[in-house]
Amino acid sequence: MNVAVVGTFPPVRCGIATFTSDLARSLRSADGIGETPIIALTSTAGEVEYPDLVRYQIRKGIKNDYIQAAEYLKHSDVSVVSIQHEHGIFGGVDGAFVLELVAHLTKPFVVTLHTVLQHPSASLRAVVRALAQQAAGMVVLSIMVFDVLD
Repeated sequence: MNVAVVGTFPPVRCGIATFTSDLARSLRSADGIGETPIIALTSTAGEVEYPDLVRYQIRKGIKNDYIQAAEYLKHSDVSVVSIQHEHGIFGGVDGAFVLELVAHLTKPFVVTLHTVLQHPSASLRAVVRALAQQAAGMVVLSIMVFDVLD
């Protein structure tokens, strides 16, 4: 099975990039997992020199890049797509461009929610809900709860 991972990726310096890199490395070492191509989220394509593991770049603010990434994945030998979701890394209002990616995917996907806000805006709630409804699976890493201190 080949698993593609969508997220920021080193040399970009952020926690999601580190997580994406660690996840890809772990997947590559697991039995039964073959290739783990990376679809890197970036500000401007070509701005960062990525390793060969990065097969496609999605420019955050370019809606068509999300559709083209799905087209790339459609024609690849990827079995499943792992999407790393964090507020602010996807373009569109409250990251809505990620929905363009999943709307055009022909492969199942699993979404990892790195942060779930207790009181999201209506549009952010709609994006996360749409991801949840379409995903083959979800992983939730943390929930921000501030009201307990009030």
